[in-house]
Amino acid sequence: RESVSFCVMLSVAVLWPAGWTAPAVRERTVRPDAHACRTLVLLSIAPVQGDWLRRGWQSCRGWMQVRREARAAELVTQGEGFVTTDAENAAIRLVGGARSDQYGEITPKGFSELGRRLELACGDVFADLGSGTGRSVVQSVIEFDCSRALGIELAASRHAVAVRGLEEDQVEARTRVSFVCGDLAGKELWSSGGALEAVTVVWTCSLLFSDELMARLARRISGSESVRAVATLKRFPSGSLHGFEVERTRAPLHEMSWTAAQDWPGVDRCVGDIHDQPTGSPVWVYWRTPLVALERSL
Repeated sequence: RESVSFCVMLSVAVLWPAGWTAPAVRERTVRPDAHACRTLVLLSIAPVQGDWLRRGWQSCRGWMQVRREARAAELVTQGEGFVTTDAENAAIRLVGGARSDQYGEITPKGFSELGRRLELACGDVFADLGSGTGRSVVQSVIEFDCSRALGIELAASRHAVAVRGLEEDQVEARTRVSFVCGDLAGKELWSSGGALEAVTVVWTCSLLFSDELMARLARRISGSESVRAVATLKRFPSGSLHGFEVERTRAPLHEMSWTAAQDWPGVDRCVGDIHDQPTGSPVWVYWRTPLVALERSL
């Protein structure tokens, strides 16, 4: 709402003093005194509206950044695992929403930074929900020595790429990594005896997930007794992730496949700060609150 209001106000500020009129009367001359009057009116309300304009500008810039990244994610269609069949795309959209079949992934550099931020270590059970070709799943074991790592992917072709890569190339990680083809918010995966029963840290590349899928996932994570931290590109619906608190109001950026080659002016490590080079997408981290962790341990 602030973004739309700001854009309307900006249009008025630019067009009204310049004497813009409808096409039918565009050739009429605006008198200098009328122009000056309009300018003075805008200048007189500027101090009153300053804070509102700043908030609108920040909101507008944040919205444009999300839209740019979402569009870039839609354009990433190269490389093994990036292209899926029409049937797979239809199944993914059915579960995740209208644009969830567009694929992108966190880069090794981005995951190295995120893993340190999540304090991944030996003893953790890591899960990538929407794991694609499985790169971050393997990286969590090799770089951070996680005890176990799981990747959940709905597209059978991407799941096959992940399994094949593990069998052919990742000998040292093979015994601690597993991939499952299924719905990342499916009840059977999160129930007692399910693949995600003991997971401690969750990462999900959720930029284009629907609100409905995010709400379903929030219910599964909230019901888990073992999850201590969750990292996500898209924030959970307000109040849906019970027992967790978001790390901060502005999310640090981490490199993604669609941001690594962007050539537009970027933002600094937090959304809203101008910087020379793009650095990635904002990743939100939710930590289990100490009180909830204590209650569950008793």
